[in-house]
Amino acid sequence: MWSGDPLRRRRHPGRRPRAPGSGAEPAPGAGRGRPAGLRGLLQLGANAGPAGGPLPGACDGGQLTVGLRLALTVNNAQDIVVWRQALVRALPGAGFEAAVVAPPGPAVGAVAELGCPVLTYPLDRRGLNPVGELRSLTGLYAIYRRWRPVIAHHFTIKPNLYGTLAARLAGVPVVVATVTGLGYIWTDDGPKARVLRAVLGPVYRR
Repeated sequence: MWSGDPLRRRRHPGRRPRAPGSGAEPAPGAGRGRPAGLRGLLQLGANAGPAGGPLPGACDGGQLTVGLRLALTVNNAQDIVVWRQALVRALPGAGFEAAVVAPPGPAVGAVAELGCPVLTYPLDRRGLNPVGELRSLTGLYAIYRRWRPVIAHHFTIKPNLYGTLAARLAGVPVVVATVTGLGYIWTDDGPKARVLRAVLGPVYRR
């Protein structure tokens, strides 16, 4: 379950309710609580998991406080322990409140021991099932909407693709996609690699 305090949406006490008829009418078909378009689809998916309950999510490693929030999004928490440990340790001293966004796994506890909270989302690293991929996208969107990072920094293919889209739709101000090495999609010429190059090329160029 989501931890209550760190992921609670921020209220805007100075915002006054809009008087009836004073603003734009909702788009046809956009009922209450069901925004239209891709953002609306992601919002609905973020509110319900495979069995109609909440998406798998966790906040491990202590409470989060409001600050300059930075999300480090990976496809395996082990990558943080092996390759990004120095970065995670340096971020608080640089004025950042960091959280690692990763699928559940045995390395989540090791990341939490570094003093960095972990927010989990569903991901099959090698899967191509459309339903599973949509769950990954909506899981990331839900985290970004609730935790409100200022920067979302993504590593590896699926976080770069789904995380970038989810962060843009969630209104994250700064979105970073990091590529470590070429990877097989740039060295292989098979059908799967060609499709991934076509999809990821525009993301990396931005």
